[in-house]
Amino acid sequence: MAMIMNNDGITVSIRGFWSTESKPHIEGGLLKGRYYFHSITFHWKSFHNDGSEHSFDNIKYPLEMQVMHVKENFKSLSEAMQRNNTKKDNNNIAIISYIFQIKDQKNALLEPILMNLSRVEKTYSKVYIPPIHLDSVLPLFESKYYSYKGSLTQPPYCEIVTWIIHPEPLVISSLQMAEFCNLHSTNGLMIRNSRSIQSLNDRNVFFIENN
Repeated sequence: MAMIMNNDGITVSIRGFWSTESKPHIEGGLLKGRYYFHSITFHWKSFHNDGSEHSFDNIKYPLEMQVMHVKENFKSLSEAMQRNNTKKDNNNIAIISYIFQIKDQKNALLEPILMNLSRVEKTYSKVYIPPIHLDSVLPLFESKYYSYKGSLTQPPYCEIVTWIIHPEPLVISSLQMAEFCNLHSTNGLMIRNSRSIQSLNDRNVFFIENN
């Protein structure tokens, strides 16, 4: 297993590479089929509560972590995006989203990621990082979450995503949040890299509460 952290000038991402037999995946719930882990990306705004790309009760938060998965019948993310079509049940990608709020205490689960951010402060920098066990960084859940059909939040904004939203904000300290704000884009510090909240446009948002 190998992992790469990359600053692409827009966000910071983490990719993992496994053999097919051991590659992390999700399935069940509203998902039709199996989805394999692709990457983790982050979206934020410097110390302000409007960096997240989702909100709870119209309240936004400073940071959002998105864990992207690609459906099993696609060999790559680019193929999943190219197979975009106009069907409303198009669900090539599943993204699990975690929202963070600033508190006094640190989030120890994020430390394996945060400790490497300084290595990719420069735009277009890319480094190998020690492998991270995803289940030790990402809170696991099988019920009491939000879900809806939507789009990617970056170009080309394909309408091919099943979104799964962790129901409660997680914590991050001000010092930890500052690590993200030290990253550089092509226009200076990466102060904000999130998309504004979009209209639902008649989409249904479901709260899944399995017994």
